[in-house]
Amino acid sequence: MDAIITYLEHMFRGLPRTPDVLRARGELEQMSLDRYQELLAEGVSENEAVGRVITQFGNLDELADDLGIRAHLEGSAEADSVVYVSREEGEALIRNRGRMAWFIAGGLAVIMAGLSVNVLLSVNESGIARFGGGIFLVSVAIAVGLFVIGGMQGQEFKHFASLRIQLDEPYEREIQARKRSGQTAFVAMLVAGIMLIILGVAATATLEEFGVGDASAVWVFVGVALGVGLILQASMRRSALDRLLGQGDFSLVSEEQEKSNSMISRVAGPYWLLMVAAFLIWSFGWNAWHISWILWPVAGILFAFIATLIHSIRNTSDS
Repeated sequence: MDAIITYLEHMFRGLPRTPDVLRARGELEQMSLDRYQELLAEGVSENEAVGRVITQFGNLDELADDLGIRAHLEGSAEADSVVYVSREEGEALIRNRGRMAWFIAGGLAVIMAGLSVNVLLSVNESGIARFGGGIFLVSVAIAVGLFVIGGMQGQEFKHFASLRIQLDEPYEREIQARKRSGQTAFVAMLVAGIMLIILGVAATATLEEFGVGDASAVWVFVGVALGVGLILQASMRRSALDRLLGQGDFSLVSEEQEKSNSMISRVAGPYWLLMVAAFLIWSFGWNAWHISWILWPVAGILFAFIATLIHSIRNTSDS
């Protein structure tokens, strides 16, 4: 009997979980189990009964009209758009996104640490102040390595990007329950991250008002490192659950959306390299470490505007 239920699960695995499909799944399971019990009552062995039931009810294409799911079956005919993900693979994806968040957050923290050391040394009149720029470049090199490792983590499941993930019903219900139960923690981590960034900026502004000096800019870096780290952890955990459920940003995207995302990815690399160059030229050329940090929030807002503009242009040209 378990073999029949497992076979039915595989038959319906590529279909959307609409009310009609779920109803048809239940009807077919009941018919299969009733026929199985009838065969057993006739004295047929369990293995032979399973084989006969699968032979009689195992072709979904022949039963689609009677079950009223022909449209759903034809709509899912493109098998390449659906991928079955087991519990083991799903949990591996969740762990993968967690590691990716740690590497990216770690890279950002290293850069913020390098900036902090640079600022502290720049206000020091001793001879070691000239080493600040070199320390910052070393921190950037380390951070780039962490970013690359983090990016490589994402490559393992890159083939899921344009596919609709199909889960076993018990595991799908478990993921949905985990997402609901983690909603409070998700929001709390986002709020805490944003507050840390704001507090870092506020601390710097307040200390400067009291004449503490340029070293107060360090608190901005501390706030950004801690705040963005929390936001990344929360976002990556949620994105893994959304990826498995095919929700949010991970709903199956159209070809136009994929083209827009690809273009944004190509723009991102040169854009952020340009921002790093501008930051270094400004900071070193004018010794503006106490104020040049403002380039990063401005660059983030500008990049969001560029991404929105690209999406708008692509959608307009394709319509």
